[in-house]
Amino acid sequence: TPTTEEVTFRRGDLKKDIERFGFKVSKAVNVRMLAKAGLRPNLASGTKADIAFHAAPDGAAVIELSDGRYAYVSNSEVTQGGGGVYAMYFDHYGNVDDYKQLLSGTTRNCSGGATPWNTYVSCEETRHFQCWQVDPDPSSPHFDTPEVTKLGEEGGNYEAVAVDDTNPRQPIFFLTEDHEFGALRKFTPPLSPGKTAGWETLHDDGGIMEYLVFLNHETSDKPPASPRASTFPMSRV
Repeated sequence: TPTTEEVTFRRGDLKKDIERFGFKVSKAVNVRMLAKAGLRPNLASGTKADIAFHAAPDGAAVIELSDGRYAYVSNSEVTQGGGGVYAMYFDHYGNVDDYKQLLSGTTRNCSGGATPWNTYVSCEETRHFQCWQVDPDPSSPHFDTPEVTKLGEEGGNYEAVAVDDTNPRQPIFFLTEDHEFGALRKFTPPLSPGKTAGWETLHDDGGIMEYLVFLNHETSDKPPASPRASTFPMSRV
């Protein structure tokens, strides 16, 4: 029954039981099912998507497109070259109007992250594999041309990407690796004066890669004043 009563959203206040899905959500949150793995999603046009919704969905982001629509970009963590990246497209009213595959032939696409220029970086969580940049915007010249970025170097067991774009002219990327001794990388891409950050930022030669180094307090010349509040150096490569 429609109501004008205002409901305050409180994160973690799981009092709304969505029995048909088997989970609870916070009050003021509405839930609807958009797709099931292995089945072709229903579109607002009354037809179905050309391909089935991907298996093993993992990391994702919602990205605004140049025409004002939105794309839900999602990884597929399938093994042995069966992974990839997919996008579900929404019109201005939140209706699903398309579903496409953006990247194929990759393995265990785990997490990743969105860029400030509305693309997505997808990380392969498999030894010696890579981080790919994909563009979900059909009107972009890079839409059908996913590329390996400079983030992954020689390859690794990558997990997620975060971007510090406090200075839009010089974004800084952080990359994690899902491994017992996985590195935390900090990548400062090369940007010429006056050049705007964008797709090529993650593909141009150059840049500085640094790694977080944890010092041994017993052997370090400068032990931290407190083990609970310490700073750690980034080692430049």
